[in-house]
Amino acid sequence: MKRYIINLLGLLFPFVAIAQTDGYDPVNPPNPAWPVADTTTYYKVNCVSIPDGAGSFSGYGDRFKGGQSVTVSASTHNECYFICWKDANGNVLTENKSYRFTMPYSNVTLYAVYEYNPSSPGNPVFSRDYPLTVECEPQVAGSFNIKSGVMVKEGTTQSLNAYCNNGFRFLRWETEDGDVLGTETRLSLLMPSHAYKIKGIYEYAPEVPVNPGTNSWDRISGQAIIDFFNPGYLTSAIRSMVSSTTQLTHLVVDGQITSNDFSFTNTFTSLTSID
Repeated sequence: MKRYIINLLGLLFPFVAIAQTDGYDPVNPPNPAWPVADTTTYYKVNCVSIPDGAGSFSGYGDRFKGGQSVTVSASTHNECYFICWKDANGNVLTENKSYRFTMPYSNVTLYAVYEYNPSSPGNPVFSRDYPLTVECEPQVAGSFNIKSGVMVKEGTTQSLNAYCNNGFRFLRWETEDGDVLGTETRLSLLMPSHAYKIKGIYEYAPEVPVNPGTNSWDRISGQAIIDFFNPGYLTSAIRSMVSSTTQLTHLVVDGQITSNDFSFTNTFTSLTSID
C-alpha cells in the first residue's frame, strides 16, 4: 500500500511543479513601472542688469509654472548702487532689492537698474548707447516712428509707434525670442545694456478700410508727401522715411494736425516749402 502511495505522489509531483511555475519566464521579467511624462508648461524668469555687469541675481530660472509665487533678489557690483526693478516697458515695479510677484503664463524679463557711485569722483559714468533694431513682419505690412538701428541709451525708455499699410492690421510687438511685449500700436520699451531687436507683427486683413493715401519720399528732389500719420506724431512719420534732417526741402501734408505737429519746423531746418 505504501508503495502505491509513493508511486502516486511521484506521478503527481511534476504536475504540481508545472502549476507552480506556470507563467514564470526568467528571460522576460515584468517591465518596471515607467515614469509618468511631465506635461506641465514651464516659463522662464530672466534678470538683466542696467548697466551691464552692475549686479547679480538669485531666484531666476526656467522652470516656473503660471500662477506660482516667485521672488528675485539683486546684489550690487563695481561701485554701483541699486535703484529699482523695472519691467520690459519701463514701469517701476519696486525700489526694494527683492521683488515678489505671481508668475504669468508667459516668460518674464525683469531689469535691475543701477547707478554708478564711484569712490573717486574722477571715475567716468559708464552708461552706453546701443542699437535698437525694429523689424516689420511681413516687411511690407507697415512702418514705425523710428529708424531701425537707432542708438538708444541703456536704461532709458523709448516710445515706439507702429503704422499699418493698406490692407494690414497690427497684432503685437515681439522680442527676437518670440516673447510678447504688447498688443497696442504704441509701446514703451526699456532699453537694455546690449543691442536689442524687436518685431512688429502684422496680419493681412483685406477687409480693413484702405487708407486715403500713403507716405512717400523722393531723395533726389528732397520732397516728402505725408498722407498717413497719427495726429501729434507728424515728426515721427517724417523721421521714419527721411534719414537726415537736412535732406528734406519740400513737404506736403494731407491730414489733421495738432499743435504738437509744428515741431517738425525746428527739426527739419532745410525746408523751403510746406503745403
